Amino acid sequence: MARAAKVIIEELELIEETGSDVDVAALWAALEEVAPRAALSSAAATVVSLVPEDDDSAETAMRGALALRYNTVKPFLSLLGESKALDAATGGTRILAGVKRLPALSRRKVGEKPLLPREVDDKLVPAHWRKAVYANAELPQGAVDRDAYVVCVLEQPFRALKRRDIFASPAHRWSDPRARLLEGKGREAVREDVLAGLSQDEDAEQHRRELTGVLDATWKQMAERLEEAGTDAKISIGVQPNGRAKLNVEKLHALGEPKSLSWLRGRVEKMLPKIDLPDLLFRVHSWTGFLDAFVHLGDGRTRMKDLTTSVVALLVSEACNIGMTPVINPNHGALTRSRLVHVDQYYLRAALQLHRVRPARGAAAPARPGRGRAGRR
Repeated sequence: MARAAKVIIEELELIEETGSDVDVAALWAALEEVAPRAALSSAAATVVSLVPEDDDSAETAMRGALALRYNTVKPFLSLLGESKALDAATGGTRILAGVKRLPALSRRKVGEKPLLPREVDDKLVPAHWRKAVYANAELPQGAVDRDAYVVCVLEQPFRALKRRDIFASPAHRWSDPRARLLEGKGREAVREDVLAGLSQDEDAEQHRRELTGVLDATWKQMAERLEEAGTDAKISIGVQPNGRAKLNVEKLHALGEPKSLSWLRGRVEKMLPKIDLPDLLFRVHSWTGFLDAFVHLGDGRTRMKDLTTSVVALLVSEACNIGMTPVINPNHGALTRSRLVHVDQYYLRAALQLHRVRPARGAAAPARPGRGRAGRR
């Protein structure tokens, strides 16, 4: 429906510019390039079923959903309001202050004096929330819908957390990134080393002027090249309705491979031996003994017959993401399901390897195997 509406608007604007009559057949032909007529009619019926034509019924449905959401978050408002773990940077001060005032609003009973606009922070109400917050027909004129305002405000702290305008302490992911910055004597102690590592001096203004000059020269050079290329340019700059410039780049086609690259690839493939992945692990084990680093959960010394075969099978199943079934062989004692499950439980568990990894005799300590996808690769 959105694409069809765009086509209609474009066709009407074209008719208005040229002053010609409306060609219904041509308009239908343009619409059917988006979708067949039956599909457009079906899409229109779907939109009507999802968006009620009666504005009041839509408002009623939305307010019912808001009330349910308010009842869900109400028990947590006091925790948010009294929490000392939350703090804010300059950009999140207003949001955090609004959150801390929510417990007092939640304690107001329905029959009490209506909530007035001066009792809430109007700047915390985005445009798409204003009708829900300020235009509840069931409340006196000018009153604020408390439930809608509470849910509206609670939507904003998470966005502020992602921007780090609000942060939690103690926390790692949601902590204040500025807390790790050096200040005072610590900063002075490493300033010279940091500046030397960046090949900079303390005159930041001079550095900024240099970067500005390079950027300005680069833009001018690009503009000159675009002008020289004319219609053959693969890049164009368009001005959007909001006044911002947008850089458009045509699809670039892949360059052909030079003969030398094809020759080199074929030569390397011929030089590489054909070997199965399990055989490769056994070959590396013969050089490094890394499979001996997988030790038993109990005493770290228990070894089973053909244990390396079981370990290799499990490593392949994990690394290739294929599960145990393809590597199970009931006719081989080291590859039965029960044997592999036992070895996986007592020898390969990631938690065990973090604590029990010992190098093979005469070999360097191998990397600790991980159980995540990156670790398996």
